[in-house]
Amino acid sequence: MRSVRRVLVVSVLTAGTVVACSGDEMTNPFAPMGLELFLAPTVQTILVPDSIRLTSSRLDLSATSLGLPIKTPKGVVWESSDPTVAFLDTTGTIFPVRLGTTEVTARINSVRATSTVVVAYKATHVIISPSSLVGQVGDTLQITASAVDDAGSLVPGMVYAFASGDPTTAIVTRTGNQTARVTLLKVGIARVNVTSGGHTATATGPIVP
Repeated sequence: MRSVRRVLVVSVLTAGTVVACSGDEMTNPFAPMGLELFLAPTVQTILVPDSIRLTSSRLDLSATSLGLPIKTPKGVVWESSDPTVAFLDTTGTIFPVRLGTTEVTARINSVRATSTVVVAYKATHVIISPSSLVGQVGDTLQITASAVDDAGSLVPGMVYAFASGDPTTAIVTRTGNQTARVTLLKVGIARVNVTSGGHTATATGPIVP
């Protein structure tokens, strides 16, 4: 009777293994029956500065067996549908590469869980100080730009581009990543544009004799 029981058990395990392999490379031959995987959140937004690679993120992976919570089995394989947007290492850490959207998949054998990852800029707008450029012909003004988030906090790692709206009226010379010098050349309206993280701010003001 003992030998019969052993044969039956082996047959059940073998059948389960065949199902788990259907079309997918096996990653854990000892994965429990009725395995289900879950990723949270279902949509993960990673807010990044210009230097995107300074940022990383993780998803929460959980598992059940026959409907009951269990410790996530070994053999998880992480994949990104578009590694040019974000890729993952073997621990499931997400590394953004560029702005965009990709689908992240966690897989054990043929069991999968997916989540959508959105990579977007953290900065929501740019502030120029002073916001008004007022001076006489020949004056030199110093301006500072700040890319900030919704709370008004400075976002580190941003890169700023300065440009004059009319280089014949005012010349803009970068003096640092966030700072620039504005030289007023003739009577008119000075206009300076600063772009960072896809957002642009403009400072203007009259130039008097």
